[in-house]
Amino acid sequence: MQKHHHQKRIKRLHAKGWSMDEIAQVDIALNRAERKKHPHVRHVETGMFWFTLCTGVLGSLILSFALIPILVAASNMWTYGITFLFGLLLGILIIYIVKRMHWLSSHQVSVSFIVPLVAVFNFFIIIFHVNGLSELSGFTARQDPVLIGTLYFIGFLLPYAFFLAFRRWK
Repeated sequence: MQKHHHQKRIKRLHAKGWSMDEIAQVDIALNRAERKKHPHVRHVETGMFWFTLCTGVLGSLILSFALIPILVAASNMWTYGITFLFGLLLGILIIYIVKRMHWLSSHQVSVSFIVPLVAVFNFFIIIFHVNGLSELSGFTARQDPVLIGTLYFIGFLLPYAFFLAFRRWK
């Protein structure tokens, strides 16, 4: 992560007409500032990461429960489209937040995969409850939990895949 931002900063400053000596001085100053960062600031940064991760997990759970009435009443085609759309929107939100945390280390970024795994787990649980509720309420449409979980998972990971692809192309 750090290397990517370093290269991006060099390209941006060079495009603005900065000399390599000036860019090197900026790098030295930023590295010095990073080394002198107060331990409380590091704790706040770590706390922000875990807060974001927990918010993503909680958001996924809330979204799952909010979709129960839609999943009970909707036809299969609408159910699959809405599920994909909500997964995509939650994925965009999480990637938007995580992308702005330039100080994340690579192991924290890999921990971010907990959110989609929990999202799929939530959806399997919710879909099984939706199918039971559908039977009780008299609705005949049953959703395929594997397909719904897969669509949600793909929708959630699509923004992350685009983020990784575009980061490498720049």
